[in-house]
Amino acid sequence: MMAAREDRRRTYELLAAILRRSPDTDVLDGLGLASARAQESASPDPDDLAADHESLFGFNVPPYASVFLEPDGLLGGAVTFAASGYRGRAGLVLALDEPADHLANELEILSHLVDASPGPSSLDASPGHPAGIESRETLAAEFIDDHVFSWLPSFVRAVRAEGHPMYGDVAAVMLETVVDHRRDLERPAPRGVRTLPPPPPLLDDPKTGLSEIAAFFTAPAWCGFYVSRSSIGRLSGRGRAPHGFGGRRSMVETLLRSAAVYGELPRVERGLRAECAAARGAWEDFGRTGTGSAADWAGAWLERLRGAERVVEAITTAAQDGGAYSTEEARG
Repeated sequence: MMAAREDRRRTYELLAAILRRSPDTDVLDGLGLASARAQESASPDPDDLAADHESLFGFNVPPYASVFLEPDGLLGGAVTFAASGYRGRAGLVLALDEPADHLANELEILSHLVDASPGPSSLDASPGHPAGIESRETLAAEFIDDHVFSWLPSFVRAVRAEGHPMYGDVAAVMLETVVDHRRDLERPAPRGVRTLPPPPPLLDDPKTGLSEIAAFFTAPAWCGFYVSRSSIGRLSGRGRAPHGFGGRRSMVETLLRSAAVYGELPRVERGLRAECAAARGAWEDFGRTGTGSAADWAGAWLERLRGAERVVEAITTAAQDGGAYSTEEARG
């Protein structure tokens, strides 16, 4: 049992290190499964790994819970505060180079909580959390159920969609490790209502325009999936419907506008539907992993995906009928 705990702790530490910086050979070798997959699927050239790391985590899929759970995607709000609270309860130093909801910092919390042996810790002084095995296991279960599971599967799917084989496999190992950890805690998840921020009533508001639709599709907790800059490029048909530059919201708005002008809206619609389908498959798989909280969060995200599909259908119908998203409106 002790060896299994040490293996899990070490895996968390290596995964956190990969998120913080481009991995070197020692890190990849330490994470045996990911290293073996990397050797099979892509050359682990250090320069290529560094470039992919920056493109992936620095530009396309930032590894912050707030990006996935806050409708505006901004750091430092309620999601960051919640992650900081768990860090304090776990007895870890709060001073960080990155916000508390950076995934590397959340994996550090889980690594710390792997040690279920009794002994002095700052948990001794935490109201409602007695020291020892039970307190650490209870906190780990709560942290995974109420926070980590709320966004990690969406992040993992977004990473894997970017087409970097080694990092995609590492992301899969992250999810596998947390799911296995949760199973081993042997504590039932309280079956409360697990919810995401409610999306705006786009279909009920006659004033809904391209700006509001773009905001919807760049808020994962509203639409159910993450749209990266590179995926916007794919939706654009590699430039057939220009998407411009700037933030993701601006890019999606420009994409929808130009797609209406250049007759590319049906292809963009197919792309959005494909994104929904891929996210649905990922969440359905996650919901079958065998924990109550996984099923709860899968249900919440699948509900958002159903809403996104209705919005996509409304865009297409309106364009075909010469409505709010018609070519003439787009030109204006």
